Amino acid sequence: MGHMIPAGTGFSMYRNIKLVPLAEPIPAEDLLPDTLPTAPSEPAPEPAPVA
Repeated sequence: MGHMIPAGTGFSMYRNIKLVPLAEPIPAEDLLPDTLPTAPSEPAPEPAPVA
């Protein structure tokens, strides 16, 4: 086997691997914060022009 193997040409033994979970999946509610950041209600004021 050479060093240069094009992507997608792997051995079927490695392409058909079945993963075995070692723990219960973490629910999405635990991963995401309760509230998402919101955009400010008013647009930011434009900066004064530089002379």
